[in-house]
Amino acid sequence: MSQDNQPQGDREQEDSDGTRAIWTKRANKLLLGRKIVKVEYMPVKESDDMMWDYQPVCFLLDNGSWIYPMKDDEGNDGGVLAVGQDMLPVLRGDK
Repeated sequence: MSQDNQPQGDREQEDSDGTRAIWTKRANKLLLGRKIVKVEYMPVKESDDMMWDYQPVCFLLDNGSWIYPMKDDEGNDGGVLAVGQDMLPVLRGDK
């Protein structure tokens, strides 16, 4: 993504097997048109239950689903979230 949040280049060359299109379709189905109704950092107890060291910022959607960034797709820890030129960091412990 460019700084103005527009895709860069020709994505078709990067997606010869259709993986990007499949996941983009899934992401659109889960997120497009949803409204964020609450924003809060993950409670320490919840991150402890997940065996995470860090607490990311979390979003509650109007359909009851929570969105929270993770370190990787295996869910090994909470992750930071880039918002344009800003960043929402992870918190650690009770700090």
